[in-house]
Amino acid sequence: MVEDIDARKKAEAALVENEERLRGIIFSMADWVWEMDENTVYTYSSSKGYELFGDVIGKTPLDFMSPDEARRVAEIFSEIAARKKPIRDLEKWNIGKNGKRICLLTNGVPILDEKGNLKGYRGVDKDITERKKMEEEVRKRLQELEVFYRASVSREERILELKEEVKRLTQELNTRKIDA
Repeated sequence: MVEDIDARKKAEAALVENEERLRGIIFSMADWVWEMDENTVYTYSSSKGYELFGDVIGKTPLDFMSPDEARRVAEIFSEIAARKKPIRDLEKWNIGKNGKRICLLTNGVPILDEKGNLKGYRGVDKDITERKKMEEEVRKRLQELEVFYRASVSREERILELKEEVKRLTQELNTRKIDA
């Protein structure tokens, strides 16, 4: 009996230690850790969620999106949830509490009960706004370079055409001089 109590106390202490460790990891993460129920209502949020959106508990991810983005994400998520699959690298544009657009990369796993019924999702969102801005800037620069390249090639082709025309005219002129 005493051994059972000691083993139980050790197990409880280990559980408390693990919970504290997990809390510390979540608190120190730059990413947003969240949990939602089967209706996609947030039931847990790390401090990053409050930093990005304010109070999120009781709201859904769609509450923080434009109507068009909400429709797009709802369609994707419905398909994922219907199959009880993990969410993998879902990019979604949100509107933060400051009104600015934020791009989040979402990954999550389904929470299933003992019968395999979907009870919700648990996951992590990473703010990739700066990366998306940089990708857009690179895309714009590549387009500018493409335009410049095409203009350069066209100009060079025109110069070659003009050189050929000058050469032809010179030959024609020389032929006329000889004939005269």
